[in-house]
Amino acid sequence: MALVSLSNGWKASAGKLTSKLSEKVEDFLRKHAGADLFIVTGCTGVGKSSFIKSITGEDVYVGSTLKSGTTATSLVPVVVGNRRCLFMDVPGFNTRDFHDWDVFQRLMTGMSVVQPYVQFRGVLYVDSMENNRGTPAAEKILNWLFYFCGKDFMPNVTVITTRWDGLNADGIEDKISLFKQWKEDRLFKALFGNGAKVYHHGLIKEGSGFSTLHIERQSERRRSLAQNMIMSCYCGLTSLQLQIYVEIANGCPLERTSAGRWLRDGHAGNTRSASPTRMTLPKSSRSMALDISTVRTVMMMTMMQLQDGEPSSQNS
Repeated sequence: MALVSLSNGWKASAGKLTSKLSEKVEDFLRKHAGADLFIVTGCTGVGKSSFIKSITGEDVYVGSTLKSGTTATSLVPVVVGNRRCLFMDVPGFNTRDFHDWDVFQRLMTGMSVVQPYVQFRGVLYVDSMENNRGTPAAEKILNWLFYFCGKDFMPNVTVITTRWDGLNADGIEDKISLFKQWKEDRLFKALFGNGAKVYHHGLIKEGSGFSTLHIERQSERRRSLAQNMIMSCYCGLTSLQLQIYVEIANGCPLERTSAGRWLRDGHAGNTRSASPTRMTLPKSSRSMALDISTVRTVMMMTMMQLQDGEPSSQNS
């Protein structure tokens, strides 16, 4: 899926995109105009869609997606407290089927579509804490997250840990210890040291210990606690802006943004935010050129079946 050129900033790209939207899609976006948008991201298979289903009570529907092949960027609305929210479920990074740059493009296309209608309120980074954090792939995505958000936006970032259900007392203790180790890693320090928060989804404190909530039998309590987290961490207004939002608004092409440079070249160049770490990554052999030739096709597919009720995969 090709991304519309963002070289002229959000306003120009949004104009090109919205002119291609169907009436049904525009009705959906207008209905949710003014909503707080939460971008849910992370590596593939960590439970992003399952978290969204848990917090909203709804499946992620093909009818609210920007779809190409087997991946989709989905929007799921829900009222949390008295606030209207949209959760954007983006394809996972580190997948065998697509290069990380393709995933990044899909995310940015989705942001371009909704940008005129919503406020980018927060980023939820989902991690199942099941992989070795020392791998180059894991380092690359955590660095991308830092450059995508920027140091100043970190108070609006929450790390969501998943896959607690089914663990016994020893398993819970081991995973908590592992998280404490990860929190001291320089990659996570760049997040938490600048105000990012953590939420252990499905884990609760009981007395001097912890227990887990069953993903199905205790789904209502899981939903209630997750929504309480949103109300607590994202109460009130914010003036903080995503670093990539500011870069695009100032006319920076996607491939020259800090996050774009990192994914493509393995470094972010001169940026406002200090780099949490440095690593050398090979350039992709695939073309990184931004092509608007297929935007019309993409946007005609964009949520064409909005709210038609066809469920998509919950494994992203």
